[in-house]
Amino acid sequence: MKTEFVKLSQLYLCFCIILLSVNAISISWEFYLEELITGEQEAFDTQMEFVSTVVVFSVLSLLYPFCRLRRWLIVQNQVQLELEEAKRIADQASSAKTLFVAQLSHELKTPMSAIKGYAEFLRTEPCDAKLQSDLLARIESACEYTLSIVHDSLDLAAVESGHVVVRDSDFDLNQVLDECRDLIMPQLQKKSLDLSVNYAEESHWVCADRTLVKQIVLNLLSNAVKYNSESGKIILTCDNDANGGVRLDVQDTGPGLSEQDQKKIFLPFVRLSSGEEGAGIGLSVTQKLAETQGIKLGVNSVQGQGATFWLKFAC
Repeated sequence: MKTEFVKLSQLYLCFCIILLSVNAISISWEFYLEELITGEQEAFDTQMEFVSTVVVFSVLSLLYPFCRLRRWLIVQNQVQLELEEAKRIADQASSAKTLFVAQLSHELKTPMSAIKGYAEFLRTEPCDAKLQSDLLARIESACEYTLSIVHDSLDLAAVESGHVVVRDSDFDLNQVLDECRDLIMPQLQKKSLDLSVNYAEESHWVCADRTLVKQIVLNLLSNAVKYNSESGKIILTCDNDANGGVRLDVQDTGPGLSEQDQKKIFLPFVRLSSGEEGAGIGLSVTQKLAETQGIKLGVNSVQGQGATFWLKFAC
């Protein structure tokens, strides 16, 4: 309301100045004609100076309100564009939240239905100890799967909302890789996979959050285990890059990724293999954690020849 009043006031001021200027010019013109008829040269020259002054004053008086009006219109246009952009972002966030809830509900529906079905069977049907043990093992597996979905969803929500606290420090990346190798060993033995760790130097110092980096490496190793072939290999390589930073490669001997799959591999709830369990959130969380620390994460792959996920540390 206040802005509209200012706009109307400026327009009214312009109108008044125009009327005054036209009136002054009209009067000056009458004096000019009268003095032209009487032939008084000195009075004529004086009147011409007066007319020139009135014209200049009128032009200058009109420029100020018009400049103010133009500036106001530019500001209003900018405000309108910002409001439209904010609305677009809000709409996207709302759509993303709706899609996230729908996908999460779909992912949780399968294991919860399995838990409910097995529990009802144990409660209503007679079964021996072997069958009972088998059904309880399936219930336990479904519970673990459900918890993994919940944990990944909470991690993703925390990263996207900016609630992840990053505590940068200088540490030796080689030590973190050794710890990750020990932690991933049970998964490797389960699928008869071979892991080799190659260090170009005795130590590679980086500046980042040690805990988050460890989580990133474990996520990449778990992904390499999950999508690798039986009795396949995983090669973990750490080396200095040409820009003075540190590069970490996690290479597997799995089926690889097509160019189309590489474009969507880091999107949430994307599963490229229907035969593997998981909600498809792990790599999305990994990328968000890397971006939070300024670490670059990418993938190189040729379909049928495995995939290499890489990390680039700036320091």
